[in-house]
Amino acid sequence: MILATLAEFSYIPTTWNNTSHLTRRLVFLLVTLGLTCGPTFYIAIAVHNGSAGQLALILGIVQFFISVVAVLLFSIMPSGRMFGDRVAGKSRKYLASQTFTASYPSLSSGPRLASFVLWILVFGCKFVESYFYLTLSFRDPIRVMVGMKIQGCTDKYFGNGLCTNQAAFTLTIMYLMDLVLFFLDTFLWYIIWNTVMSIGRSFFLGLSIWTPWEDIFIRLPKRIYSKLLASQDMEVKYKPKVLVSQIWNAIIISMYREHLLSIDHVQKLLYHQVETGDGGKRSLRAPPFFISQRDKGFKGEFFPPGSEAERRISFFAQSMTTEMPSPLPVDAMPTFTVLTPHYSEKVILFSLREIIREEDKMSRVTVLDYLKQLHPVEWENFVKDTKILAEESAMFNGTNPFSGDEKAQAKVDDIPFHFIGFKSAAPEFTLRTRIWASLRAQTLYRTVSGMMNYSKAIKLMYRVENPEVVQVFGGNTDKLERELERMARRKFKYMCDIFAALYRQKLQT
Repeated sequence: MILATLAEFSYIPTTWNNTSHLTRRLVFLLVTLGLTCGPTFYIAIAVHNGSAGQLALILGIVQFFISVVAVLLFSIMPSGRMFGDRVAGKSRKYLASQTFTASYPSLSSGPRLASFVLWILVFGCKFVESYFYLTLSFRDPIRVMVGMKIQGCTDKYFGNGLCTNQAAFTLTIMYLMDLVLFFLDTFLWYIIWNTVMSIGRSFFLGLSIWTPWEDIFIRLPKRIYSKLLASQDMEVKYKPKVLVSQIWNAIIISMYREHLLSIDHVQKLLYHQVETGDGGKRSLRAPPFFISQRDKGFKGEFFPPGSEAERRISFFAQSMTTEMPSPLPVDAMPTFTVLTPHYSEKVILFSLREIIREEDKMSRVTVLDYLKQLHPVEWENFVKDTKILAEESAMFNGTNPFSGDEKAQAKVDDIPFHFIGFKSAAPEFTLRTRIWASLRAQTLYRTVSGMMNYSKAIKLMYRVENPEVVQVFGGNTDKLERELERMARRKFKYMCDIFAALYRQKLQT
């Protein structure tokens, strides 16, 4: 705490109120250090001189109890409260965030009790283990080696000074090792008990790996409706299934556009409108993905094995099992801003030459070849999607994509798609390959693209929660998009700023 207080002098503004507050804290800590450590020197000298008596014993007892009180005081009470929450001469409160050692979040009764239990278990196990394996085993060597002098030894370079005090040097090294182990086992017990309590918390929330897999997905549509949508503030005009289907379909389609899913997988994961046969009425049919979780006899592959899409859907479904506060309408949600500082890194698309250029003349491997090997499933989905677009474009232009033997020609046409991702050098096709490679090779480009999903999510939630907005604009999609964009800009700002990184670098240098 003394080191932390000294460090704060170099970080906080050097005003009288701040420095006087830290000075009082530093003086108090130094006095406490003197009371807990000072008697040790007197007792050691008295015992060494043979003049130890009742005074040394009384000082040792008093020192022990003062140390216990200091440990309990510093462990339980936050330093902001311990040294006063008010600045001298001022009526306003001294904010805990102004000094680093007093920044503690406020907890409710449940988490506070869990925190107490965690640290009681950590320090309880630590002190029991430290007493039996560190203290008791160290007691007798200290008793024997303190004051020990090695007799009858000389050295060519150091004389008898080094050899005579060998016991003292050995004892010092043992002290340091014992101190290292004393702090190290604190971290060890923290990891053990934090893991145990995290597993218990996961079981309580139904978020453990032992939670039935099908139960997580069977209840997912209901959880989306109750935990994501501000359903209590919406008029009861639309069925929950209709609202949930818009969110779920948007998630699946977004992953398809990122080429995490193929078109075959998408069809099994989307809500579809089907005719009921009752006067031409149409209804929503749940995806076979949800049906398969209930029907054990239903078999189907919905994700590429071990794919990123499966990981995202699983994480999303498991996160929906956790406790969440009641959702607010998008119109009432707080505005937030995300800042990404960057320095000396491109945030532009790779050029076509950059992704097909051979970086190493010995291996003759291009950036695109490396990315294809790193993301084989996503590249295969990208190739399939590009081929569909190419065929549609050829048919739209009135040309036959195949000639002669269609199967043989199709295999020949597949070669450029699998090799560089396109057959035609038209900008709309080369741009797709550049985007695919940039998203997987450029960290900053991927960060910017991912952060902008906040804007897409706000538009989606606003449109789902306010279906009357869609009715007002009717078929005018341009006006509807402008309204959604207005809401997204009102609620979310994203800054990718090079100046913040430059300013931080200037401060460091």
